[in-house]
Amino acid sequence: MILCAGPPNSVSFTDDTSLDTRKTAGSKVSIHCQVLRERPPEWYYDLLLRTPSKPGELKSSDVTSTFLSLPNSEKPKIANTLKFVRVNITDPRPYIADLDQILGTIIPGVNAKEFLVRLRGAQKEVAERIQRESRRFVAGLILSDSPSERLIRKHRALTNSPGISRRLGPESRKRSPEADFDFGVFEDGRSRLNVNSVSVFVSKSGSVFYPALDELDEAVKTVQWPATAWDFWGVDHALGQSHTFDDGNKKAVAWIDSKRADVRSRIGFPLGSAMKPLEVIDSRDSFFIQAADIAAGIVRVIWEQHTLAHVVRTFEYVTYNGKRIGESDAASITDRLIRCSAQ
Repeated sequence: MILCAGPPNSVSFTDDTSLDTRKTAGSKVSIHCQVLRERPPEWYYDLLLRTPSKPGELKSSDVTSTFLSLPNSEKPKIANTLKFVRVNITDPRPYIADLDQILGTIIPGVNAKEFLVRLRGAQKEVAERIQRESRRFVAGLILSDSPSERLIRKHRALTNSPGISRRLGPESRKRSPEADFDFGVFEDGRSRLNVNSVSVFVSKSGSVFYPALDELDEAVKTVQWPATAWDFWGVDHALGQSHTFDDGNKKAVAWIDSKRADVRSRIGFPLGSAMKPLEVIDSRDSFFIQAADIAAGIVRVIWEQHTLAHVVRTFEYVTYNGKRIGESDAASITDRLIRCSAQ
């Protein structure tokens, strides 16, 4: 058993997994689980005690198997604390479906992938250019829906529109006015934009930006007009907190840290409080990170064996493509994904 919690100043610990890409048409459906320090993972200790010991490092799949094999009478005890793990999901498939819909208006009955295959056979250079722009289109939509961009849009809606009377209207998908996404960080070794990398980076960023979004929603309830920076002190404070991630993707954590500084600059917080560092550590060095890894495995198996709605029933806080969702949202998402895959 790992006895170390991890960096003492971190308020949360995050690790990730993804759905089997063989079942998602190659799209990386990125799942990040965030264990909060203020919510000790009692479920984790219970499952460890029930998992048979094996030589070598404990595998999260073994603990996941223990959870799935529990008698129904014992699952509620685990679920009572497991439900506090936060789940952040980024799924490229709805955005790819949007692209298919647009191309479908050009060539009815042909999806984006089939269209590009046909075009490549006719004119390689044109096909490659369209493919590049298609990847940028999908990546741009994912980034526009990312929690950092949503935070900026919501803050501007509040500070620029006092007439909304403490309520936020429906959110537009339009990116922030000066947002000009830098896709370079998401390129692979062949300088090609990798949409799956965008999915992972954005999903991982939820651990930092969703707490700030939650604080902004709380501020809406009490803010007096005209609003001042002090009304959003909680948002700035949440952005500045320290979080710890598994060290499997240091590049993504560095991107999140730069986005955090960028968001504070674009929002214009004048309070000047220092941001605490984002940490990366080996999962073997923190039981919080190992718990997040196990939780991510549980989410993946529940989703693959059942539905997204089952995930929402198991966990209290689930986000999907930039929004916190409930069971009805999960059912609608599942219905759309089924319809898109059938086309």
